[in-house]
Amino acid sequence: MINVERFLRPVSVSEAVNLLQEPAVFLLAGGTAASMVRDEKIRTVIDLSGLEELKAIDVNGQRIRLGAMVTMTRIRRHPGLPEALVRCARGIGSTPLRNVITVGGELAHGVYWNDLPVLLLALDAVVEVQSATEGVRRVPVAEFLAEHPKKALSGGRMITAVEIPLPAGGVSYEKFARTLVDYTLCDVAVRLRIEGGLVRDARVAVGGVVPLARRIPEAEQALSGMPATPESFAHAARAAVENLAFRPDFRISREYQKHLVETLVRRHLAAAAN
Repeated sequence: MINVERFLRPVSVSEAVNLLQEPAVFLLAGGTAASMVRDEKIRTVIDLSGLEELKAIDVNGQRIRLGAMVTMTRIRRHPGLPEALVRCARGIGSTPLRNVITVGGELAHGVYWNDLPVLLLALDAVVEVQSATEGVRRVPVAEFLAEHPKKALSGGRMITAVEIPLPAGGVSYEKFARTLVDYTLCDVAVRLRIEGGLVRDARVAVGGVVPLARRIPEAEQALSGMPATPESFAHAARAAVENLAFRPDFRISREYQKHLVETLVRRHLAAAAN
């Protein structure tokens, strides 16, 4: 962004989305991804830091609403949030990074090391997207991440919030990395609803080992209507491995990636069931 000519600070979301209609603009939220931008065509930076309406956390009896500018530190410290969400936020980066990394940024940049999208997939979250021409749209996170997020955000769109229905059933999440502050080797999040000893609804999501966080419907289908037993969980974990196109990673071998996914999916299915 060496050719930036204007640095703007809108005072409302409406002003921000109107500014996004201009060509060659860049949205600045937490700023951690700005150093990776190499587009020399960018002329305008739109700084969202003054938009207090995007920094709200709202929890009621049915859902959690996180503004797009909510940081990981605020999630970590906010009372009443699900333990899996707090654990996920606590594992993202170092303390200085958690102070600036935002919910919207975790979703918008579409890189393999983003941890939050994996949990949001397991929780059936909805992404609120706004533009000057379309107004507010609510997009299921699985649809939002079906392709790179830049497609869902093209045409002057921006993320304004994420809504998470309070989970029915057990949820379990883990970021597996070499150190507490390292990029993930593998993220796994699962959610199970069990009735009468049988799995009635399942979500299995992974990240790190794939280019973009995704659910594994084959593993979910392998669990549908099955008894909540170690054997069923092992079968679903094998289905997860068999239906992933693994991302090359110079840090670990393909065999180790497969071992990680199978082990973590099996482990966290059992944890969610309990």
